[in-house]
Amino acid sequence: MPQPSSTPLPAGRDSPPRPRFALTLGVTGHRKDRIADEHQAPIRHRIQQVVEAVRQAATALSVEGAPWFDAEPPMLRVVSALADGADRWVAEAAVGAGFALDAILPFDAATYATDYPDGFE
Repeated sequence: MPQPSSTPLPAGRDSPPRPRFALTLGVTGHRKDRIADEHQAPIRHRIQQVVEAVRQAATALSVEGAPWFDAEPPMLRVVSALADGADRWVAEAAVGAGFALDAILPFDAATYATDYPDGFE
C-alpha cells in the first residue's frame, strides 16, 4: 500500500493542486495523391465532425471530472507529421477547433520541404 507523502503542502492548501485535463490526438493517414478527388471533400468534412466531437467530449469529461481536474479549459493537442493529405487535414481541423499542434517531422524541416515541390507551409 502506498505511503502518504511527507512533503508538506503550501500554506493555505489542504490538498495538492489539481492537474489540468489534457488530451492529445495523434494522426497518420494517406497522402492526398492516394485519395480519389471525389472522396477528398467528404473525408475532410468527416474529419471536422470527428475533431469537433473529440473537443466536445474532452470538454464534457473535464467538467465531469471537476473534483479531480483544474478549472481551466482542457489542454487539447494534435500530433501530426503534416504530410499532404489526411495528416494535414486533421491538423488543420484540429487547430481550427482550438487544439495546439505538435508537428513531428521525419527529417529536418528543409529536407522535409523538398518532398513538396509546390510549397510547404
